[in-house]
Amino acid sequence: MDGAIFRNFSIQNGFGFWKPSFDLLYRLALVATIAVIYAPSLRHPPRADHWCFLNDTVSHHEVLDAVESSYSYTRTRQTLPGDTGLYRPVLFGLLAVERALLEGDLKSTQMIGVILHSCVCLLLLSLLRRIETVIRFHRQPQTAPIPAPPTSSFLPYAMTAFFALSPAIVEMVIWSHLHGYLLFVVLMLGSVNLLFRHISGPGAGNLLCANLWGGLILALVSAFTYELGQFYAVVVGFFLAAVVYPRNGGIRALGLVAVFVGVMILYQAANKHDFRLHRGQFTPDNHLPEIERNALKIHTLTHSARFVLYTNVQPFCPSLLRFWASGDRLNVNEVFWLDPILDRCGFRDVGFALLFALFVSFGMVGLWGLLRRGERLPFLIILLFFGTCSVYAALNILGRMNLRPGPDCLCSNSYYSYMGLLFGLTIWCTLMQGLPRIKGYPTTVAWKAMLVGLVALTIHGGIQVRLINSRFSDLMLGMSAPIRAVHKFVQQHRNEQDFSLTIDYRSSDPVPMRYGKPVTDMIFSRWIDPNAKYRIAIRHRAAVVIEVRAPENLAQASQ
Repeated sequence: MDGAIFRNFSIQNGFGFWKPSFDLLYRLALVATIAVIYAPSLRHPPRADHWCFLNDTVSHHEVLDAVESSYSYTRTRQTLPGDTGLYRPVLFGLLAVERALLEGDLKSTQMIGVILHSCVCLLLLSLLRRIETVIRFHRQPQTAPIPAPPTSSFLPYAMTAFFALSPAIVEMVIWSHLHGYLLFVVLMLGSVNLLFRHISGPGAGNLLCANLWGGLILALVSAFTYELGQFYAVVVGFFLAAVVYPRNGGIRALGLVAVFVGVMILYQAANKHDFRLHRGQFTPDNHLPEIERNALKIHTLTHSARFVLYTNVQPFCPSLLRFWASGDRLNVNEVFWLDPILDRCGFRDVGFALLFALFVSFGMVGLWGLLRRGERLPFLIILLFFGTCSVYAALNILGRMNLRPGPDCLCSNSYYSYMGLLFGLTIWCTLMQGLPRIKGYPTTVAWKAMLVGLVALTIHGGIQVRLINSRFSDLMLGMSAPIRAVHKFVQQHRNEQDFSLTIDYRSSDPVPMRYGKPVTDMIFSRWIDPNAKYRIAIRHRAAVVIEVRAPENLAQASQ
């Protein structure tokens, strides 16, 4: 049904008519651009918390063994234990599979993050376009024909490109330890796209609809990936109930609520079972009393304001962003809270400020248009994403920022911006569904200026992201070079029946240590043997063979 709607509406708004192939060409170009911009990140090594995970899984080389040992990593963790109340089996299962299959293949490991980010961007574009379709589909019976709103031309594409190449979100894409979060976003966006297809089709409210069950299954998997998924399932369940209630009645609506609330019940039951299963293997954090004490204090409001500015405002000011490495993490400054920005503002920043003002203004005009029309569906969509975003903000503000306050509580966790910005853009795109047809020269110029400004912001951000990735690669070269050297040697010899190696660090260039182990021993532990066939050294970013033992010597050493 919604596919037919896309075909029946002309997509125009002062930029001419888009051919049907435009969407496909745009998606291909977007994926190619992301690949080029993030190409330098394929040389990045593991960082920060990921070394803890690699250290704790050093003896688990097969996929099933690695997953079994680490699916409940927060409760089996030995290196810097913590976060024992969290249960993320899919997230840590993904990291375990990467660990077992890819070992020191930095390029493939980093590529997973780029691929997942590309999937997020493609699903975001589909979602923004689908929001337009769903709202227009529900308007059709009331007034026909409805003119295509201005957003049906370029805005979803411009918003998606802006998000895809924003330097504010780069840490989520390039830090391999966060792949599970990216997978969660893919699952959530896939779920909501299927559920929007459900409510815009003839079987809306039908509990046997394939789109409904597809969305439910993805929501269920997302809950076991990141705990936000259980709350998303509840919120989307009430959203679906509110949408179908006028047409299908209260019984069907309550059925939808019950099905999606069941995701939270199932997740909590599994979480409690796993908690009991691993009891005695960890010391519970028990942060809940402290979270409750701090929730009503003034710094909760302060942290909330900082969070909103950090995730949804400063991405519009990329030239004011500063990046630095600290604790193996990519830090991004708080532009509007901690930095004296007036001393650094230039002409570009004034232009970006005007762009943000136009963006907010059109959103407010759209909100007024929605209020005047009194339409339920756009507000239900806004409540869906605002409710999910509010839970996400609460998890980070109450569970992180309040417990670990300080000037760097956002700077050192810059990946928070990823989901915050995504939710913000989705809400704003929905608000703009209330815009009337653009009329008058000043309004047309302002609208086109906003679109051109988003394109300029995207280009500026893309250049910045490429530069950040390149500089970070150079900064981490001392870590990545020995890993790449040993990986190349392993790939050349791993098919030998008696292959094993030991690294002579006294004859090698300096190799970084993590938790008392050389990083190459930690990553390639599968092949490390003191009585190995090959004794190598790492010199000038290459593995050099020092000694090759004969088969008879290997047999004697093993005895």
